Amino acid sequence: MPRVPEDVIAQVRAQADIVEVVSEYVPLKRRGRNYFGLCPFHSERTPSFSVNPELGIFHCFGCGVGGDVFGFLMKMEGLSFYEAVRRLAEKYGVPLPKSTRDQGNDALYRANAFAQEFYKKLLWEDSAGGKARRYLEEREIGRGVAERFALGYAPPGWEGLIRAASHEGIGPEVLEKAGLALRRRSGGYYDRFRDRLTFPIHNPGGRPVAFGARVLGEGEPKYINSPETPIYRKGKVLYGISQAREALRREGEAIVVEGYMDLLRLFSAGIENAVAVAGTAFTPHQAGLLRRYAERAILCFDADRAGSEAALRGGEVLSEAGLEVRVVELPPGHDPDSFVREEGREEFLRMVGNSKPLVEHMLEKVRRTEDISSVEGRRRAAKAMAEVLSKIRDELRRDLWTRRVAEALGLREEVLRKVVERRGRSEETGPVKVPSRQTVPPAQRELLKILFSVPELAERVVEEVELDAFEGRLRSAAKVAYEAIGDGRLPTVSDVLAETQDEGLVEELAGILQEGLDEERARKVLADSIASVRREKIRREIERVAGEIREAEEAGDMERVDALYSHLMYLKREEARLVRARHPLGREGL
Repeated sequence: MPRVPEDVIAQVRAQADIVEVVSEYVPLKRRGRNYFGLCPFHSERTPSFSVNPELGIFHCFGCGVGGDVFGFLMKMEGLSFYEAVRRLAEKYGVPLPKSTRDQGNDALYRANAFAQEFYKKLLWEDSAGGKARRYLEEREIGRGVAERFALGYAPPGWEGLIRAASHEGIGPEVLEKAGLALRRRSGGYYDRFRDRLTFPIHNPGGRPVAFGARVLGEGEPKYINSPETPIYRKGKVLYGISQAREALRREGEAIVVEGYMDLLRLFSAGIENAVAVAGTAFTPHQAGLLRRYAERAILCFDADRAGSEAALRGGEVLSEAGLEVRVVELPPGHDPDSFVREEGREEFLRMVGNSKPLVEHMLEKVRRTEDISSVEGRRRAAKAMAEVLSKIRDELRRDLWTRRVAEALGLREEVLRKVVERRGRSEETGPVKVPSRQTVPPAQRELLKILFSVPELAERVVEEVELDAFEGRLRSAAKVAYEAIGDGRLPTVSDVLAETQDEGLVEELAGILQEGLDEERARKVLADSIASVRREKIRREIERVAGEIREAEEAGDMERVDALYSHLMYLKREEARLVRARHPLGREGL
């Protein structure tokens, strides 16, 4: 996404009232200096979601989510940082400069929005859309649901959209980049979608970013979809997420189906806490998106082998994201669309109510497919179940299921547990997570509070503490703070978000800052905190040098051992000196 000038971010942040913005989504009540409400990012009955207007941050003490006013909009609406800044700039009347790339993406959004309206108008107001209307009637999809999802009709001609868009100043090059047109080998362009029912795909904020399209009558392929574009990554959206958000939050659970028509059928039946993966394998990003709105995912895929395998793959990804996963087992030959049409809403909800936990569903499957009375069959079953169990993030839930599976397969619990643990370790990949509240050293917490909220003392931290005294990704937050203070201004959470685009880091930082620190206490803890982070840095250096000494000894490099040992002795003397000291040792740093 484009870079936004710091002065513009500061201006938007100064104008944007975080309490006002959050209150559009969450009822807030003042309690002391902060405002509290029910967290919009997880289900709860007691308000643990706090907004601090003085610092301009929010933080949930229940689920740990947090950030500034930009981060709040990013999470609620699925926006990029730039889109959140732009949304607030428009709301509060702050002029926002646009780069060439901004204009390019704006053009793609505009092209998709135009196509949505063009197709929708043809569906309902043009005689050419008659067969598409009849198809919807046959499938028992009412106009209300069709309009809510902005269904449309792409005309049969080769250039219907291209000609209409040109009258609005949208050229074929832009349509091609948006995935709406294709280039001819002989020159020129033609419409990608022709004589098809169209399904706009919206981002969480409700903006159309792509389309799916179904053939009317016979023909192959039955469905075609937009290609990936600068504003659309198929693994990062879920069909229906913008329409389902409120119901997902209210119910705390999401029914996940495979196709467009499956989802439209559920909405037609008044079941709105549902989304569709629409032809893609479930991705970690989609799971994370769903986790913003619900704590439980109920998978309801086609009752065939492909549907069962898709449920298993999707269930594992959702489990890794921390959701409780259950599976609906439809009768053979049914998908959600056909089942609701033939059996009705109440019977479908009964099936949902009888859904089985993913582990239980998988356990029944392996007991059907493997002969667990044989050694090899039991071994294969154990490996398959360990695969599923290792994906469960919640430790207590994983422990309880491991115990039950071991009993069901006739295995010793400790043996299965070891297999599960090995499976989990072999798949530990990705970036290092921000240290949790319990693992961030107290001294580093105090210094970060001073850097971001006590300007009178922040300069002293910059002068006396080197950046590498901060651990992990928190060092990135400290770096942003040091640069802002060097420019003569107080850093903000927005600065960190703008610089790093790391929402996890911002959540951790918001949680730290929400603890608060007044100037009087800051003065009391400053010296001890500086000394403490210096000692921590020395200890880390001692551990590193000790490891290098062991490696040099194993290699027989005694000359290097002697040099490293001398350095180790120096570090130990410095450590002892810092332990004795009650105040920082000047400003030379380490």
